[in-house]
This record gives sequence, C-alpha cells and structure tokens, in this order.
Amino acid sequence: MHISRTLEEFNDFLFDILTLKSDYIETGIIDRNSVLTYVDSYIITHLYKLVFPTDPSNQDIDLYNKMRNLSWISPENLNIRTSNINMDAWKICIQEIYKLDKYFNPYDKILCMKNALKIAKSSIKIFGNKEEGSGYEEVAVILFYCILKATPRLMYSNIR
Repeated sequence: MHISRTLEEFNDFLFDILTLKSDYIETGIIDRNSVLTYVDSYIITHLYKLVFPTDPSNQDIDLYNKMRNLSWISPENLNIRTSNINMDAWKICIQEIYKLDKYFNPYDKILCMKNALKIAKSSIKIFGNKEEGSGYEEVAVILFYCILKATPRLMYSNIR
C-alpha cells in the first residue's frame, strides 16, 4: 500500500514538473538537467527505504570496526605537517563526513564529500604554509584522517 501511494505522489510531482512548468523549461528559465536532477532526487529520496536496506551490511560493519580500531591514529602518525594541522576546520570536515549516512540520494552524498574535501583543502590554503608537498597529496591524507575520525557506519555502502 505504501509503495502505491509513493508512486502516486511521484506521478503527481512529475505531472506538475512536465506540464505546469513546461513553459519555463522551453524558454530555458529552468534547465532540463535541473529538472532531471530534481526528479532523480525525488525518486531516490522517496523510494530509498523501499529499495535499499537501512541496516548496515556485513561489509559496513567490518569496515566500521576496522576504522574504530584505527581511532588512535593522529595527524603526526600520518606525517601531516604541524603547519597544516587545523583541528577546528577538521572538526567541521568530520561533521560533514558524518552526515553521509543521513542522506538518501547519491547527489547529496557526493555534495557532502565535496564539501568535506573543500574544507580539508581550505584548511591548508588558509592555515598551512605553501611548502613543497603541501598540496593535494596532503589534502588526501587530511581527508583520510577526517574519514577515520568520523567513522560513518555505512561507509562501504556509501562508496558502492
């Protein structure tokens, strides 16, 4: 019963987009790709719990436990330069990564990781010095550190 109601709501939503707003689409006020993004987001968000399991898989549990076992790792263990350590910015990055499990569609998950990457990158740009090697390799290590500290429960599923 719940599936038919969800599909009916989607049908109404799609009808509204394609008929009532078709003038905007044809004139270019609304980009067709934007409409497709909204449709994709709507479908995934409303059907996610019906299609995808909400409980962690065995692979999720294994990866989560491995990351928890690595919680002792510090920036120094990863050879992150002292000048690039910015725990305040990294806490924001960790919070952003932790949100991965809360989003239902791939687009939002990608935006979440993109935001985390921007935060990690800007922490070097703003606070780090511009020494040799203080670029994307260092950002990748910082992002890895933040992922370890966030320890999302569904990391394996999120990557898939």
